[in-house]
This record gives sequence, C-alpha cells and structure tokens, in this order.
Amino acid sequence: MAIAYSDMVLFLSHRNQNDAKRLYGDAKKSGIVSVYIEDRFNEELNFEASKKPIAKYNLKLLFVGSSTPHNAVGVKWFIKKVLPFVDATLIIVGSVTHQLKFKQNQKKLVIKGSVKNISQYYYEADIVVCPLLSGEGMKVKVVEALMFGKTIFGSSEAFSGYDLEFGKVGTICNNSSDYINAIKHFSATETNRYNLNSRKAFLERFTAEKYYNEMKNCLNLSYTDRVGLVGLNGTGKTTLLKFLSEQKDAHIDSEGSILRPNDMTIGYLPQELTIDEHSDVSAIDFVIHDAVLIGKELEELAVKLSENTEDEDYDAVLQKYGELNEHYERIGGYSIKNDAEKILSGLGFHEDDLLKSIWKFSGGWQMRLFMARLLLQKPSMLFLDEPTNHLDMDALLWLEEYLLSYEGGIVVISHDRFFLDRICNRTLEISMKTISDYKGGYSYYEQEKIVRFEQSVAIYQKKQKEIEHLQKFVDRFRYKATKARQAQSRLKTIEKIQEGLETPEQDLSKISFTFPKATRSGEIVLTFKDISKSFTTSTGEIIKPLNKVSGEIVRGDFIAVVGHNGAGKSTLCNILSNTMPAEGLRKEGHNVIINFYTQHQADALKGDLSVLDEVLSSTEDIAVQQKARDILGSFLFSGEAVKKKVKVLSGGEKARLAMAKLLMQTANFLILDEPTNHLDMRSKEVLIEALECYEGTVLLVSHDRYFLDALATKVWEINHGTLIEHLYSYTEYMEKKFKAKSLALASEKIGSHGSKSNDVLTKSALDIKSVNLTQVKSSKNSKNSKNINRIEKEISIVEQEIKKIETVMLENGFYSNREQATQIEKKYRDLKEKVDELYKQWENEVATI
Repeated sequence: MAIAYSDMVLFLSHRNQNDAKRLYGDAKKSGIVSVYIEDRFNEELNFEASKKPIAKYNLKLLFVGSSTPHNAVGVKWFIKKVLPFVDATLIIVGSVTHQLKFKQNQKKLVIKGSVKNISQYYYEADIVVCPLLSGEGMKVKVVEALMFGKTIFGSSEAFSGYDLEFGKVGTICNNSSDYINAIKHFSATETNRYNLNSRKAFLERFTAEKYYNEMKNCLNLSYTDRVGLVGLNGTGKTTLLKFLSEQKDAHIDSEGSILRPNDMTIGYLPQELTIDEHSDVSAIDFVIHDAVLIGKELEELAVKLSENTEDEDYDAVLQKYGELNEHYERIGGYSIKNDAEKILSGLGFHEDDLLKSIWKFSGGWQMRLFMARLLLQKPSMLFLDEPTNHLDMDALLWLEEYLLSYEGGIVVISHDRFFLDRICNRTLEISMKTISDYKGGYSYYEQEKIVRFEQSVAIYQKKQKEIEHLQKFVDRFRYKATKARQAQSRLKTIEKIQEGLETPEQDLSKISFTFPKATRSGEIVLTFKDISKSFTTSTGEIIKPLNKVSGEIVRGDFIAVVGHNGAGKSTLCNILSNTMPAEGLRKEGHNVIINFYTQHQADALKGDLSVLDEVLSSTEDIAVQQKARDILGSFLFSGEAVKKKVKVLSGGEKARLAMAKLLMQTANFLILDEPTNHLDMRSKEVLIEALECYEGTVLLVSHDRYFLDALATKVWEINHGTLIEHLYSYTEYMEKKFKAKSLALASEKIGSHGSKSNDVLTKSALDIKSVNLTQVKSSKNSKNSKNINRIEKEISIVEQEIKKIETVMLENGFYSNREQATQIEKKYRDLKEKVDELYKQWENEVATI
C-alpha cells in the first residue's frame, strides 16, 4: 500500500492482474471514488478500470541545458528512469531539446527549447534537476537555481565546488532511486508541512452583498495552510481577510459564521497602521509589550496562588496559570527580548534603533515594528494584508525564510508573485463575486485557472449539444400521441440540465493603456556630478544618504535603482526630478520632459473630489481633458465609478487613480518611485506591457523582483552614500551578487584554519604576516625555516592566481563560452584545494618549532 495525495483515492500495488481487478471492484463497492493500480515494478496494468489518481500538488521539475552530449544523455536517462515513477511534470528548457527525438509536449513532459527569458521557468519550478554524470556544464545552472531560491536535485558532480548545506538547498541524487525517493519526500513535506490531522477553522455560508455571492460550500482553513488571497483591487480581499481574522471593523455587509477551536489564536497585520498617539515607548518595548503583560499577569497569579491556597477559586486560578504559562513558554516568554532582537534584526533594524522611540521611525518602519510584534506572538493563524509593501529586499528575503518555517497557518494578501510562489501551497481567488480554491501557489493558480475555464467551456458546449439533441426530439414528437410521453420526459431532462448549467464566465476587465507620445529627447537625457544630500534628524544627528554621486542617463535607458530602505533611492529620484535641492551639478539634456511618480503619490489626492474631477485637475488642456474618461476606463473606473469620492477608494484604487493622473501629461522621461505599490497582479502586468512599448527613458525604484526583472537594462545600486552602476539586467545583477558573496565566503573558508599551537593562529594570508615569525625566521639553524619560506611563497603565488580567476568569473558574459567557463571553474577549484593543503603544511611546520 502506498500513499497518494488525493482525497478518497486507493492506491494499490499488486503483481497479479486478476487480483488487482478484484481489489478494484471491492474498492468501488466501498465508496472509494478513484482507484489507481500499479504493479510493484512500476509498470501500469492496462485495463479499463485503472485510473491514475489526481494529485493535489503536481510538482514541476525543471531541466535547463545546452545541446551538449552529456546534457542530452542526462535528460534522456531522467525521462526514462525517473519521470514515469513520480507525480511530476518535467519542463525542459534550452537547446538540449534539439538533441531529443521528441519535439512536442508529451504526458508529464513540457518541451520549451531555447527561450529569451529563462527566469520565468525558474519562478514556476518546484525543483531544478541536474542529472549529469559530469556536472561541469551545470555550474551556472546551480548558481541560477540558488539565486531563485529553488531546491536542487543533482549528482555529486553537479554540486562539487559549492559549500552547500544539503537538506535545505538541495539533495544529492546519484541514481534513479535517489531521485524518486527525494521527489516523493519533497512532495510530502511541501504539501503536508505539518500534521495532516491538525485542527481547522471553518467559515460557513459567508457573504458580503457588495463583494461576494453566498458561498455554496464552507471554506476551511487549517494550521498547515499557506494561503494566498488574490484578485483585482476592489474585489473585497481585505474585507474577507478582516472577516476571517474577526476584526471589529470588518465590512458591515458581511454575514456568516466562523467555527474555530477555542485555543486558536489569531494575528492580523493591516495594510494601513494606526498607532496610539499617547504610546511613546522604545522600539524594543513596543515589540515585547504583549509578552511583558503576560509575564506580569503570571506573576500576579503566582502571588495569588501562594497567598490563598484555601480559596474556592484556587483550582480555577491554578488552571488559568497553567494555560497562561504554557502560552508564555510557547511564544518564548522567558527569552522574549533575545527573540525580539533577532526578529528586529531580520526586518532591518540595527542595535542602536532598539531604544529609539517608535515616533522616531517613519510609517514604513513603524509597520515593521508592528510586524515584529505580531510574529513574536506566534499566533495559530497569521492574516497578513500586503506584508511586503514596506520591506526592502533583504527584509523581504528574511520574511520569506521566517514564514517558510512558521508553525501555524498563514493567509496573505500580496501582489508580489515571487513571494506568493515561495510561501503559498494554496490560492483563493476572488473574481466575479465568487471565491475559487486552488491547491497550489500563484503560478499553479494561473495555469489551473485557464484549465478550469477551458474545461467549463467544454462541459457547457457538450451540455448545449445534448440539450439541442433532446429539443429536436421534443419539437418533432411532442404532438404525436405515440411519442408524447417520451417527448415530455426529454423536456423534463432539458429543464434539469438547464437548472444546473452555468454559463462559463471569465473576468475580462483589464487595464489597457499606452503612455502618451512625447517629442524625442536628446541622446543625453540627464547628467549629474558630485551630488550630495544631508538631513538633520530631530535629535540633531546628520545623515548623508548621498555623498558626491555622479552618473549619466542616456535616451532609452531603463534603470533600476536598488538599495536597502533609507539608502537614498527616493532622495535620488527627488533630486533628479528637480523637486529637491542638493549640492552638486544637475543638467538636463535637450528637449527633456519629466513625469515623476512619487512613492506617496496617492497621499496627495484630494479626498473630497470625485475621481473624475481629481484627474481633470491635473491639466488645463481641453483636448487632454476630453480623454479623461477613456483613461479612467482603462484603469477600471467607468460609469458611476468616476463619481466616487476619492476618500472612499481603497489603497489599490487610489494607486490606480494616481497612475491615471500621471498619464494625463506627456513625457519622454519617467521617474517612477515604487509604481507597483498597491497595484494588483493584472494591473502590474499591463503596466509592464505598457512600459515595454514606451519609447522614452525610465528610472524606476521598486522592490518587486518580477517587475524589475522584466524591465531593467541597467542597475544603479546605492550603498552607504555611493552609487555603483551595473551595466546589465536585474537578474544578472542578482546572480553576480550571489556569486560574489559565494566567492567571498569560499575565500574566507580557505583562509580560516585552526592551529595546533596556542601561540600560532592562522586565519588568512594576512595572519601569516601577523604571526610572530621573527624568532622562526631568525633561527637560521631551524630545520623548518626553509620549508616555511618556500610554503609562504607558494601560498602567495596561488592566492594571486585565485584573485585573478575571481575577477574573470565576475566579468559580464563569463558564461557565454560554456566550455571555457567550465575549464576556468575547474582550475579555480583545484587552486582552492591546493592553497588549503599549503596552509595545512604551513601550520604543521610552524607547530613543530
């Protein structure tokens, strides 16, 4: 007996076909709806009763490779020896497909061939497989897979040269059994991350007149769920989240009931935060506040128990103390400050921030404090409304890792598809006033939604043909005495079919726009030199986010500005848009027209104006004003919606309105500071399409990895007041950052060695010089001195070679010649091993003195 990940499915393994058929019949009589019979050697028995179980979570495996013989051999072997025996689909990308006999997609196999943008396939994949006997050709793919945070299954050779913690980033598979077992284990652990019998919360018959129809079935949430709540802005995602998390300000039209265990605790992160004005505490005290209150209550209960042992309520107090103490231990109450500091550090706070008043922080940083406070409480169910909005890349990656290991359920609203794909194992979509459930992440949802729609269309067409056929019989014989009864029977059948038949509907509302054409600018759009900007904080501290930075923007550039929060990205945008004064030189090119979309553009909207009046106020050009309704319609403001007051709009609607205002003016240079904040997935996709067709120049700031990956051709990195230009795409920038970090860690490891003597410690080449070797070298009679000198010279020579190779490996286009890159990488590993051995020899020689 084996486990299949499907409801009410019996999976049988039996060698004898007759016995298998008998078991199948018994299973069907027992009410099991789907049976899959397979023999112990994984050869499916061919008879009509057999049916493969439908997996709840069909894994996507990715193989990427060029048209080299070892790639072709590896993937053919995998298709034959592994793929038939796992519940997964293999996607093959790259010119290796030219070496395969089959060119078309087959069962469990998707052939993509050579593609321009490989990143989308990494985003969608669950596992990257590297089934090579010689792993040299897969080095760059291992780096790419790690960069996209994907699990890697491959041979020992594919991983050689990397210091990886297996079990977290990958699994070594040297034969078919290794692959099959690893994939099945991955499916089990990823789909059923925690105990499958965990308690659930049930939502019964939920309805909100404004947003949803009454749900036909109950919605259940379990502690194992990682749910992504998706849908267009304004469809009611936040309303549903508030209802599920039992917030007091849930929409007044909401009706329904929630059944949940008494001991289920709930944590809710709102999209917009309001902190009590009278609360003036330090950051660390704000975060641990709830735990401190519990600790004080425990102390009070302990005193009460010690003083009144004969009281009637003693047992009740004792029980309350036990339950409260159990909760206090679960949230780490006895080490709460240390845990809080770790979470705050992960979210980007420094040690000197912890004692600052919460009012010293901006709204975005206050939201991080609230998130830290929430995470520290460790509720059974987390409800998060746009948690990534105020996070920079480092904090976002930390949050992803934290939530992946979170021991509780999660329901999250987010427009970051990378985040949803990495975190979620389930997706709820609100569309057309209905809620649809998908058993997978965002990429799975996108594909499954298309499949479901096509299936519903096919069923509808089939039923219509059946109705048409029955109707012909009715029309022909309903008045014929001998056939009247049959005609009436068929008429009733038609009525029954029509009662349960729903016309397939697809939400086709879509933002569709193009940026207004502007006159062509000069070749040089903008130059700046020695730009500096300083700010004085309320405490008198002077901070300098930009210190003598220089740069040049050329017509047609699409530049991504990256850096941690507070690094100076928005400051640079304000200076370059000429809305903020600064030291240094700023010079615009010929005929440059700038449009600047600020990070808080929506905050500048006038709440008392209607949507239409707000847009009209942005220009006095009559011709442009006449297009206002068309532009608003492109952003889903049509009909009566244009008469809405701005103050009643949701955060996403305000963001779309601010973008519509931007379109009322022509420009050939767009400066966009976080343009995707609060935009839903569809809006974001259309904005990407519009920018791809834009003929001007773009400087953009965004924390959305998908958005940057699709558009950026250059990257400006702001770090500690400096601006570093990278002349390649965002994906290449991230790859090189990862590679540089890996090389730095490798070099550090090479140089870090223990010592056999308390007097001699060697951690790097510099340590050799810092160690007191005067006595050693001055002792001419020492038998070791010549050997030590010789080894030191060899170490110096080898380390110089290593540095040269590292420089070459970091150059753009290093992997354009795969064969040459493979040879250089092999030499690099050999040199690292050699220098490691030389250090050991040096230590042994010194230790004997």
